Amino acid sequence: MSLINIGLSGLKASQAALATTGHNITNADTPGYTRQRVESSTNPAITSGGLIQGQGVQIDEVARIYDQFINDQLIRDTSVYKEAETHLSAIEQMDKLLSNPEAGVALELAGMFNSFQVVSDDPSSVSVRNTVVNDINDVVVRFNQVYSSIYDQQLINSEQLESSAIEVNTILENIAVLNKEIMQVEGGGSGTANDLLDQRDESVRQLAEFMDISTIEDSSGALSVYMSSGQSLVVGDIAYDLVISDDEFDLNKKTVSVSVQGNVIDVTDQLTGGSVSGLLNFQNDTIPEALNQLGRIALVMADQINEQHRLGIDSNGDLGGNVFTDINDLDIARDRFFSSNQNTLPNDRVGNVTIIDSSTLTADDYILEFTGPSDINYEVRRASDDSVVTRGLVSTGYPFEIEFEGIQIELESGTFVEGDEFEIRPTQSAARDLTIEIERGDQLALASPIRTEGDIGNLGTGAITQGTILDVYQEAPNDDVLISTFATAGQLAPPLLVRFTSETTYDVLDNTDPSNPVSLVPPYEDQVFVPGVNNELFSDDPGLTVVESAGANAGVVVAGATNGYLAENLSFTYTDPDTGVVTARPGVAIAANTPAQQIVSQLNQEQGITATARTELTLSNFVDNGAGTAYEIVVNGETLTITAPDVVDASTIEAAINSNGNLSSQNIRAFSDGTTVRLESYVGVDITVTVNGDANPGGDTVDVTDSLGNALTVDGGNSATVGGTIDIQLEDGLVMTSDSTGFGNIFTPVPTATALYFGYQAEVNGEPQYTDTFTIDYNTDGVSDNRNATNLVDIQREKTIGVDSSAGQTLEEGYNQLVATIGSETASLRVNTAAAESVLELTRSLKESISGVNLDEEAANLIKFEQAYNASAKVIQVAQEILDTLLNSF
Repeated sequence: MSLINIGLSGLKASQAALATTGHNITNADTPGYTRQRVESSTNPAITSGGLIQGQGVQIDEVARIYDQFINDQLIRDTSVYKEAETHLSAIEQMDKLLSNPEAGVALELAGMFNSFQVVSDDPSSVSVRNTVVNDINDVVVRFNQVYSSIYDQQLINSEQLESSAIEVNTILENIAVLNKEIMQVEGGGSGTANDLLDQRDESVRQLAEFMDISTIEDSSGALSVYMSSGQSLVVGDIAYDLVISDDEFDLNKKTVSVSVQGNVIDVTDQLTGGSVSGLLNFQNDTIPEALNQLGRIALVMADQINEQHRLGIDSNGDLGGNVFTDINDLDIARDRFFSSNQNTLPNDRVGNVTIIDSSTLTADDYILEFTGPSDINYEVRRASDDSVVTRGLVSTGYPFEIEFEGIQIELESGTFVEGDEFEIRPTQSAARDLTIEIERGDQLALASPIRTEGDIGNLGTGAITQGTILDVYQEAPNDDVLISTFATAGQLAPPLLVRFTSETTYDVLDNTDPSNPVSLVPPYEDQVFVPGVNNELFSDDPGLTVVESAGANAGVVVAGATNGYLAENLSFTYTDPDTGVVTARPGVAIAANTPAQQIVSQLNQEQGITATARTELTLSNFVDNGAGTAYEIVVNGETLTITAPDVVDASTIEAAINSNGNLSSQNIRAFSDGTTVRLESYVGVDITVTVNGDANPGGDTVDVTDSLGNALTVDGGNSATVGGTIDIQLEDGLVMTSDSTGFGNIFTPVPTATALYFGYQAEVNGEPQYTDTFTIDYNTDGVSDNRNATNLVDIQREKTIGVDSSAGQTLEEGYNQLVATIGSETASLRVNTAAAESVLELTRSLKESISGVNLDEEAANLIKFEQAYNASAKVIQVAQEILDTLLNSF
């Protein structure tokens, strides 16, 4: 090659270098631009005259200054940062809302309970009562507002997901178009499509802001893009669209899918990294967590206050109603049960979720699935971690109930089949559904419905407490029906008289007519009292029932020295109230003529049974014929000696019995009205009455009458016996039967079990004496009574949240935990976002140091390549001058 050609090759190389440098400088601020450099090499040398001579320079390519490893790292770091930054941006708004004293719930809750405290000090004040109602309404409004704010964030989040999908699809389509152009350029032998590659890399980086991706470049130059899970997004020049759809259970939640050749593939659970993942994390984790915890607080508060308020009476003497809307209102209960839009048609399933114990509620959602192999197999899983909570079979048809963790799912009706799924949200909407029911201060039930009092003439030191209300309404599903005690407005049905029959026993009587107290039905008598300690008068078990010995022989007077009871076997079955499982309990075998006292002793050894016995008879018509053998009355072997000038009559017999130590040890007492004498044993011993004297006709006699009115005349040398009657208290779920036949023996074959639950409790302490009495009646005109108000105040300090899984929390602690949970997540995201941003900046800097345009360096290159260009031009000039000289020589 001639010198001129060598100069021309240098001129071209310098010109290309200058053009590339100018290209670098002008694109210094172009996003994604990668610095370029002319790569050149020496032309092949030639041998001439034994000498090897160089032939100048050749341009190999214009190359991108690029590190694939750094670029891949930048994509990963971008995804990590955008996920954390997007989630942080959303949760910071929620954190500010919940932690702001002026916007959160804590101050309103404290204000409401402070009002309860104020009104408990002055329950008769109309103005104070009205203030309480206003403060209750403020709590309702605040719960509603906080819910709405969080819900609005969910709507905004959904809109952002939809707009993100549009941007992602634009980027994916752009990558596919660039793939096609790059394949055309590089496949046509035109060299490397540097600028197109830069544009594609920038599009990939932009895509990484939305999700974590990976890429593979094939031999044709096309770049395939995949989600981190492997799902294709771009293959060659084909892009697959991202699709945002409604969640199968909730129209306000969104899912993410990829549309591949007409098939829509759900990738919501596969997405990681990027802003889309951050939005999904906020939607699927943060929002439900916040709404569920907020809802649980609202629900527990409403339930606890409603329950306590219903146990009081208002200024008008009426029983209290709900302060807040019933938490198990049917519309609200059904709004906790969501069918999947993927369930098999027809869409006719109806279900509801009721709260059976608000104190044991979790803040979780659940998935109910009919798992197969048949349509009756079901499984309940926790939505947060997919762990199984319970499973079973729909064994009784519909409606069918499933109970767990404080809630009850009722499958009301419809075509439930294998594969069906339902989402259960017990607490999520509770803050939204909270409303106030009372309108005026006089509707506040601040007083207790009962009033207790000891008789002013009592002899002992016994005292009765004010009493505690346990229930006013029946248990679910009849929880809107008053129990019999409070069924009559403004009255206790019946008012009660507690009468001590000894220092250690008492009867509870119907005191509707204070001048003539009568036995309750069933009787509640012969109860044991322990002096010196607090003795509860009644049972706290709403399911407690009482069985009476109503058989044909029970308590009936019979001739002879035995009670006439036949042998009898009692059987017991127990139905678990929670599981419905029925099990047999040990039976009790009663031998013939066994005294009631001994039968009670046998019964009280069995689980769930408390039995008492009582024997009662009346002696009358004392006839002394005045001749023959002396007239005497003998009771249980104790001759009642009547010393002249006294005669055998009701009064003398009463005195003789009550002064007899052996009879007293059998708890036998006598009560005379001057004509008759009533004998009672509070432990159920048999009472045998024998007459010493002349036999009939014309003999010495006495009439013995049992409590049923059956009478027997006993004459000299003969006896009559009355056995005790028995009352058996059976715990909830326990049922008793007897092998007796017909009208029965001691018990009928299937004894009637009568509920014995008053709905309130009172205690007597101290040392009451025989004949001491106490009364329990309706608290008429109790406008100044604050007992239920103080109970409402106490709710603030009680552990009412999550008591099944831990020691429980107060309402304030529950809200503080919500604030702390969101605050902790926010703080964690701040740290993670800052760390991810630092890593991203380092990677950007590293990439920039390798691929970025340095204007100082490029300016220096301009000078260098300009000088090279000028030098090459000089080479050509010299070559031209040599050629001219040569030509001129010719």
